[in-house]
Parts: sequence; structure tokens; C-alpha cells
Amino acid sequence: MDLDAYVAAHQAQWNRLETLVAQRRHTGAEADELLDLYQRVSTHLSVVRSASPDPALVAHLSSLVARARFATARRRGGSWRTVLTFFTATFPAGLYRLRWWWVSTALANVALAFVVGWYAYLHPRVWTSLMTPQQIHQFVDTDFESYYSECAHLDFTGLVWTNNAWVAAQVIAMGIFGLPVLFVLANNVVNVGVAGALMAYHDRTALFFGLILPHGLLELTAVFVAGAVGLRIFWAWLSPGPLPRGRSLAHEARTGTGVVVASLDSGVGLANPDLAASYRGGTNSWFDPYGQHAAGPVDLTGHGSAVMGVMVGDVDAQSPYGMAPGARWIAARIYDDAGNATLSAIHQAFQWVLDPDHDPTTDDAPDVVNLSWALGTGAGCDLSVQPDLAALRAAGILPVAAAGNFGPAAGSSASPANYPEALSVGAVTATNTQWMFSSSGPSTCGGRSRVFPDLVAPGVNVLATDQYGSYSYVDGTSVAAPHVSGAAALLLQGRPTLTPDALAAALTSTAQDLGTAGPDDVFGAGLVDVAAADATLGTVVVPVGDFRLRADPSRLLVVPWRTAGTRLRIIPSGGFTATTTLTLEGLAPTEARWWFTPEQVGPGRWASSLRIQALSGLAPGQHRLTVRATGGGRDHTVAVTLLVVRAPRAPLR
Repeated sequence: MDLDAYVAAHQAQWNRLETLVAQRRHTGAEADELLDLYQRVSTHLSVVRSASPDPALVAHLSSLVARARFATARRRGGSWRTVLTFFTATFPAGLYRLRWWWVSTALANVALAFVVGWYAYLHPRVWTSLMTPQQIHQFVDTDFESYYSECAHLDFTGLVWTNNAWVAAQVIAMGIFGLPVLFVLANNVVNVGVAGALMAYHDRTALFFGLILPHGLLELTAVFVAGAVGLRIFWAWLSPGPLPRGRSLAHEARTGTGVVVASLDSGVGLANPDLAASYRGGTNSWFDPYGQHAAGPVDLTGHGSAVMGVMVGDVDAQSPYGMAPGARWIAARIYDDAGNATLSAIHQAFQWVLDPDHDPTTDDAPDVVNLSWALGTGAGCDLSVQPDLAALRAAGILPVAAAGNFGPAAGSSASPANYPEALSVGAVTATNTQWMFSSSGPSTCGGRSRVFPDLVAPGVNVLATDQYGSYSYVDGTSVAAPHVSGAAALLLQGRPTLTPDALAAALTSTAQDLGTAGPDDVFGAGLVDVAAADATLGTVVVPVGDFRLRADPSRLLVVPWRTAGTRLRIIPSGGFTATTTLTLEGLAPTEARWWFTPEQVGPGRWASSLRIQALSGLAPGQHRLTVRATGGGRDHTVAVTLLVVRAPRAPLR
């Protein structure tokens, strides 16, 4: 990029923003202009930083953007204000945003309830085929009124809350499928309509409306709103508009729950409420190899915050902008306060992300790691961190890497994106053309044999967070990659055993083909399509309940060719009823034989026995084994220690 030409083209806008920032008061038009220029100059900063990182110009624009941010945004209040804001602004705004959906749903349901009621009133066989005369009498004279009057007000409120929470959970959870939501709403319509017909037929119309209007109206409204949300989720998938289906679905369904994503970048700022809310927290969620900010997440440049916002941002920007708002995040900082990165620090960050709490018995590693940076200052093949990415893959973690901003010429790929272990992501515009700086293939770096990049995602004028708690529009493969990382988080929800290979295959095999037919070295497999990938992987199995696994005893003593055993117990909780399979890890077939009786447990029998027979190939000493129980989307282990001793020899006579 010709830096002098770029400065000349935009200098007037920068000067105008300087003038507006210096003013203490602004007219309405000036305030709008200030906000517009702030977003434009933020984009200019991103382009300069990516394509021609002149230190003086970057420092000047960074200062200007920071001052403009403070001129356009106000400080946020504390947690209680956040709660108050939810009930006075956020929730009403959500209702307003969905007003046509829930108002239409309410009107349609009320109209259908009257139609059903009128039909049932004129055709008594409707209820006589469903209820006995005794049940009809009981309902009309007692049950209907008792439902609203026999409980104390607080008890009735709790009952209403429980019922509505259950209905709301059903319709929202099943929203993506559409028809189940209509079934729940239709069931509600039939119940209300038939109940009204029964009461009217037995001259209890006044009682019916006297109870249903003041008491049942709250219940019905909750059902209508929840039903509208479910239908809106289905419509977001069916007709996503200008967004890819994945982003549209994420915006409406808030998926990604239960998945942890990680970023190795400049850090992450917590000034943004979305990022602060989705931070996993604790002592195992932040790492600074330089020791400059060990206490907690920081971001001095804003790059890492923008990346994380694309992955997990929610709706604080008054517009949905993150791929997987339900996911949690952790991060390691690979750039120091001066903006420099060392290979030693990068290696340490990769090691940390494999086991953040340094305890191999706990599962606190992320599911996806985003790498929106390149080694060196340009295109090329640098294998310095290939073993680190191989270790991530071996640990069941998918590394997603930005293709690089060194294109569009052929052979402009950069490392680590061009490793075979990385899922590389290029950037496209809103019209699905290649971004002017997005790196292209081919590449054989590190033994890579497939196209480069693997796929593409939006990378121009992407709304993203900054380190100050505000927003800017950003360009580059750095913001394209977190689209795919977020997409991976969406697919991983409810699929904890999905391997990186299967995840990458689902994303690339279902991408929307762009450019030359078939995979190519500009667009890879095409534009990421989360909905298509989700359909390929099948229905999400949402875990219900959980269980604990116990072994008694947990220490066994055995001599070669003898057996030792322990009793295993599954302790279910929260309604867990799934069949659970037991496996043993830590022994080779040449060392021992082992068997479970039974190998699968479930309702009616939650216990099993494990027997281990030591063979001559099993060395004397202590062996740490792992019993694993897997079922219903849950996976738990228990440690068993096996002490092998040699049988004493008989004394010589």
C-alpha cells in the first residue's frame, strides 16, 4: 500500500475529527459526524496497522481514536445499575425489537383459541370424547377455579413461574426446528379454547373470563413472547437475510453455551460489558508470559479485544455482532507492552493453553484457539511453532488461524496459518469478493497438501469491540478468523466429543463455494456456513443432568497372572438417565487383560465391577489407571492405582 497516498486521501477526515474531539459541546449534527468519523478513523487505523505499520502514524491514529472514543461514550455504571438497565431498557428494547413477532403470535393464538372454543361449544362431542361426565363436572365446578384460587399469592406466582419457564425453555430450545414451537403453541390454543367452551356451555362464562383475564393473561403473554422468540430463531435460520446463517442463528439463539474459546493475541480488555460477562475468570483463564500484567486481562492495542468480540460479542453495541455469545473465553498475551512478541513467549502461551491450571486431572483447556497473527513481517513459511499446533490437535483442540494480510498475490500465505495443522481463514467483502490484502495460496509449508486458505469469512467493515469498551469497524483476516472460531464454538455445543478433524471437515465440506468451482487457493472451500455444517453433524444432543463416578477401592494390589477388582458406581443427578459406557485407560493389551461386568450401565443398574488380570509383561511397581464413563453428552473419570508385585519365591530345601 502507498502510505503517502493513503495519508493524503484521509488527512482531511483526521483533521476534522481532531477538531470535533477538541470541542466541549456539539450540536446534534456534529455529534453524528463525530461518531461517524470515529468509526471511519478506527477502520483507517486497522488498515494502516495491517498493511503498512508505520509506528508514528499508528501512534497518532491510536491516540486520536482513543480520544474520540471518550468523547462519544459515557462511563458505565456498576452491577446494580446493569440490573436496573436490564429491566428498564434492555428487556423492553428486546420486546420492542420483537414486537411484530409476539404481537402477531398473540393475536393469532387468541383468534384461534376463540375459533376452537366456538367449534367446541357447538360440538360438545369434542370434550365428551376426551373426558368422562365426572371429569367434566369436576373441571367446571372445581378444578378450573381451584387452579387460580387454592394457592396463596406467592405460591401461585411460583407455580406460574415454573410452568412458564418450562414452556419458554421448550419453545426457545426447539426454535431452530420450527414445527415443535407450533405444536406447543397449538396445544396451548386447544387447551384454552376447549376450557372456555366447557365453561361457557355450563353457564360459567363470567367465571372463566373473570379468572383468565387478570390471572391467566400473564401466563398467556409469557407463552406468546416465548413462542415468538422460538419462531424468530427458526426464521433466522430459514431466512437469515444479508448475514450468513451461522451469524443469524447465533444472534437469535445465543448458542455456544458450554464451549470455551481461547485467543493468543495482544490480550483482551474488560471495559466492554459483553467481554467482561463472558470471561471465564479464576486463576486459570489469563496468562501473561512477560509478567507485566499477571493480575488479569488487559489489551493495550485493541487487536485482541476486536478478535474476541467477533467470537463472543453479544448485543451491547445495540446490534448483534458476535458469533457465539454463549461461549466463555480465556486468553494469553503474546505481545508485550511495547508491542513486540518473542518466540519464547509464544511457546509459553501455547504450553499454558494446553493445561491452564497445570493440573492434568482437571479439564480446563479450551475447545478452540484463535490465532489472528503471523510470524515475521510478511508472507513465508516459518515452522517455529508447528509443534505447538500439532500438540493442540493431539489434545483435541482446534487451532484457527488468520490467513495473513499479505495478498492477494499467489503464494502470499503466512505462518502459522499455512501449517497443515491450522484451519486457515481468508477474508471476503460483503459482496463475497476477496479482500484486497487477503493472503492466497498455494502453500506446501510444513507438509501442507490442501488448498490455502481452508475457507473464508467476512473481513471488511466488521463491527468489533475495542479496548476502551466501545466499537469500531475493522478489516482484515484477523477478524475473519474469529468468525470461524465462533462458528466452531456453535457446532461444539452439545457435541463435547467432536474431534478437531471432524469439526474442520464439517466446516469446509459445507462452505458456500465461491470463485472457481471447487476448492481453490483464493477462497479455499468457500464461505463458512454454520447452518449447513450443523445439519451435516446431525441433531445437537443437549446433556440432561449429570453424574459422578466412584471406584471402591481405588487402590489395587496384584501379582502376575492373578486378578484384582474394584466396584464402580455411577451416581446420577438432575434427571440423568442416559446409558453410560465404561472404559479403562493406562494399560496395553500386552500388559494385562480387563473386563467390566457390565460394560454399560443405566437406569435400574448404576453399578459395575472391573477386574484386571496382570500379565507377565506388566512391570512391577505402581501404575496410574483411568476409568472413564461416557454417556448422555457427559464424560467423567476416576483414578485407580494398580500396584504390581512379584510373587515371593518358595525357599530352597
